[in-house]
Amino acid sequence: NDESTLSSYGAIEGYIIHVIDTNPMSITKQIEDVSQVPKYVIEEDKYKEKEGTFLKFKQSNPDKFKPKKKIEDNFESDKAEPIKPGSRCRVLKTKARGEVKYVGKVPQKAPGFFVGVQLDEPLGDCNGSVKDKVYLSLIHISEPTRPERISYAVFCLKKK
Repeated sequence: NDESTLSSYGAIEGYIIHVIDTNPMSITKQIEDVSQVPKYVIEEDKYKEKEGTFLKFKQSNPDKFKPKKKIEDNFESDKAEPIKPGSRCRVLKTKARGEVKYVGKVPQKAPGFFVGVQLDEPLGDCNGSVKDKVYLSLIHISEPTRPERISYAVFCLKKK
């Protein structure tokens, strides 16, 4: 009904109204096309002189924009090599003790080597898997870390 108002349909302040324009000749199609909107362009020299720009922020904070080092596929292999399943270890962060159950790569987590530890006490809340790949079917697995951060090593898996 072209004569009705929104209030006659029960709309009040705070309501959200969704309108579907079925008219193929409607101007709304042009309004929604943001590629038709002219973009602001500034010359590079003028942008370099301007204060308060992202460029100035990057120049004044170079440490925040250093490229991250790529982790090598054999990262911490030298530290993981002497660690054997069955060895006892202690997690430095939590001081928890346990038994090494896994030493190897976990590509679903990150490049490099990890160690899986079954803790003596019920402190760990991981279930022995990373992104649905099961590495250990144990309980009380410690939180994730690299071999250098424990007095042997630890590796955590996905939380239950």
